[in-house]
Amino acid sequence: MHWTILIKSHPDAPGNPVLNALRLAAAALADGIRVSLFLSEAAIELAWAEGGADERRRVQRDLLAEILDLGAEIHTCGLSLTESKPVRTLMPGIRGSTMKTLVRLMQEADQVITL
Repeated sequence: MHWTILIKSHPDAPGNPVLNALRLAAAALADGIRVSLFLSEAAIELAWAEGGADERRRVQRDLLAEILDLGAEIHTCGLSLTESKPVRTLMPGIRGSTMKTLVRLMQEADQVITL
């Protein structure tokens, strides 16, 4: 089984959809489901190596690192990657990808979840 989870929400969005998506990814991995996680649009900022320091962001980034350790593929895709001058460094283990990669993994997935 394979899930593709696309996170577009801002890390500070009401209801904390980013944390919910990360928790869902961690639970799926724990159940043996292969997970491809994409950070896009406003969620891309979670992938920056020099991430935010507030408590909410720290919790999200810690969970993101745990998801990497559990074996998820984590990608970023979006215009903010190409428009970022100077180019910003991503957290280790997170790949800068294209929409083509996102589409390919969505086609392969048994389940596609967007938050």
